[in-house]
Amino acid sequence: MATPQEEAFVTASRQLMADLYSLYFRAHGAHWNVEGPFFGPLHDFFAKIYDDVHDSIDPVAEGLRFHKFYAPATIGFVLSTTNLPDTQVKGGNPTEHLQAVLDANTGVLTSLHAAFNATEALGDVGLANFFQDRIMQHNKWAWQLRSHLKSV
Repeated sequence: MATPQEEAFVTASRQLMADLYSLYFRAHGAHWNVEGPFFGPLHDFFAKIYDDVHDSIDPVAEGLRFHKFYAPATIGFVLSTTNLPDTQVKGGNPTEHLQAVLDANTGVLTSLHAAFNATEALGDVGLANFFQDRIMQHNKWAWQLRSHLKSV
C-alpha cells in the first residue's frame, strides 16, 4: 500500500512523463515542419530541444522503478494524461511553431515543479536534484524560445 507521499510522487512523475512526451512530439513536429528564411537555425534548435527532452524521460521512468512503481508505456496514457493541449500548427510558420513549443514547455515546467515538490517530500534527494536541474534547463529553453520569437 502506497503512502500519501508515494501516491503524490507517482501521480506527479507520471504526469511529468506524459507532458514531456507531448513536448517532445511538439518540438519534433516543429523541427520537421518549420519553413522560411530561419529554417536552418530553427530546424537545429528544435532538434536540440527534442533530443534533450527525450533524454530526460528515462530518468523519470527509472525514478518510478527505483521506488517500486511502474512507468507508463503507452501512447494512450500520454494522450489521456497530458495537461498540454493537443494543438497542431498548420503549415511552417516559424512564429507559430516557436509559440507552440514555448507553450508546451511552460506546461512541462508546471509538471516539473510538482514532481520536484513530491519527490522532495518523499525524501529522494537525488531525483529531486535531477528535477531541479531539469527546471533550470526548461527555464533556459523558455528564455531561448522567447528570444527567437523576437527575431521572426
